[in-house]
Amino acid sequence: MNKNLKVKSVKTQYSIKNLRGHDVRLDIYAESEDGKEINIEIQRQDKGAGAKRARYNSSMLDTNSLMTGENFDALPETYVIFITERDVLKLNEPIYFIERMIVGKNKIFNDEAHIVYVNNSIQDDTPLGKLMHDFFCANPDDMNYEVLANKAKYYKESEEGVKNMSQILEDMRNEVAAVKELETKRNIARELLKNGKNTIEDIAKCTGLSLDDVIELKGTITA
Repeated sequence: MNKNLKVKSVKTQYSIKNLRGHDVRLDIYAESEDGKEINIEIQRQDKGAGAKRARYNSSMLDTNSLMTGENFDALPETYVIFITERDVLKLNEPIYFIERMIVGKNKIFNDEAHIVYVNNSIQDDTPLGKLMHDFFCANPDDMNYEVLANKAKYYKESEEGVKNMSQILEDMRNEVAAVKELETKRNIARELLKNGKNTIEDIAKCTGLSLDDVIELKGTITA
């Protein structure tokens, strides 16, 4: 993308809650030093990389970016990037940049919300093509980029790396289980709130949620 990007922080399997509905779980959430927010999704199945999934992820980044009372101009620039095994958009391009446009004027509506699709099926001799080769390459010795190859070797071949990878996978499994359990509790709380026959205190005790969580959920229930 020809950008001088300096990463401030990276989180994997990062969950964003939506009290009114569908939570999202981002493969990668990163922040750059200049305040940009970046979501990267690695998708092997086309159905997981649709246009509305990209739109929803982008909207959830926005929803969690502003504090109460902040001006809308404080919204950060965001990027949702899908790296897909096949050419999801089927236009035979290695990379697609999606922007909102002003219809009939061929002018970008500069809301600073960007969506990018990277097509892994094109693995040519360009820098991007070589990187896509490495992304789905099982053997570090066959990779083009030394930094990625060295990291893959560490997690695949060194005793410390294998141990760390096992712990990472175990932590991810536990986190997924915890998220599912929390969502189940919240769904039960929503149904009890809709029923209207239980107090907030009873619902909190029944579900194991905090009073604050139940009160917040109650605010999302429409009559």
